Amino acid sequence: MSEEEARRRETAGREETSHEHLASGMVKTGEIAAEGTYRCTNCGNEISFDRPGHVPPCSVCTHTEWKRV
Repeated sequence: MSEEEARRRETAGREETSHEHLASGMVKTGEIAAEGTYRCTNCGNEISFDRPGHVPPCSVCTHTEWKRV
C-alpha cells in the first residue's frame, strides 16, 4: 500500500468517526460546537453558544465531554 493510500484510509476513518460523533450530539473540549446548549456528561453543568465556538473543559469539574440538550 502506498503512503498516499494509507493517508486516505486513515482520513476516511476519522471522518466517519467524526460524523458519528456529531450525529450523537456529543462534543469534546477543543472541538467547534454549533449554536445551542450542551450538558457536561460528568456533572451536568450546562454551557450555551449563541454562535459556533470552541468547546472549553467544564468549569465545574474540568471534564471534557458534552452532550447537546
